[in-house]
Amino acid sequence: MSKVISFATQKGGSGKSTLSVLTATALHNRTGNKILVIDADPQQTIYGLYTRERSKGNSYEMIFFNWRRSDEKDYQKVLSEGMKKYDVIIVDVPGTMGGEEIFYSILFSDVVCVPIVPRVFDISSTIDFLKTLPAIEEKRKKTGRDFKVFGIPNKMDNTKETNHLNKINGVGGIQLFSSGLSNKVKYGRNISTVNTITVDHVKDEFNDYFNEFITKILYNG
Repeated sequence: MSKVISFATQKGGSGKSTLSVLTATALHNRTGNKILVIDADPQQTIYGLYTRERSKGNSYEMIFFNWRRSDEKDYQKVLSEGMKKYDVIIVDVPGTMGGEEIFYSILFSDVVCVPIVPRVFDISSTIDFLKTLPAIEEKRKKTGRDFKVFGIPNKMDNTKETNHLNKINGVGGIQLFSSGLSNKVKYGRNISTVNTITVDHVKDEFNDYFNEFITKILYNG
């Protein structure tokens, strides 16, 4: 059965779109799953990257979903059709529109991944966002569908705020990853829909994150 995994947060600058692409590209290159990415963010950041890289090699499929010209029924139809052809659907959820777009993007997701930047304002904003998720979880449970929320530490450094990430664990049902990505230039400079950010089977923080993603999200239920 196809799994819908959304990357969502309402805090700008969290690296949501970057993390979506890094994960989708690794899934495409390292697993046998058929991957569809839905860029539902009005900025079309990752869809723009996808269109520029089409001639470079074999990538996964990607579409842009325009919430400004569509509604939840259109979105549900796109997901329904996608689930017939793909094993994993990754959604880059709108970040700042603040309305039904975010609600329905998350409502139709089996898993929500929340990038968390260890900064005071980012943590505060993330907690506010997480507090809205139990209502969505309740709606999904009424229809017999699972709903899991995972927090992924992102843009980490050695500041003391990094130690405060555990304050988020459990808020809104979130489960915090033990691994995450630091604030390295390569994640922005070398991002690609074709080539994985690093080679497999080497000691690397991205591989640690990806292996945890595979274990907890892709193959665990």
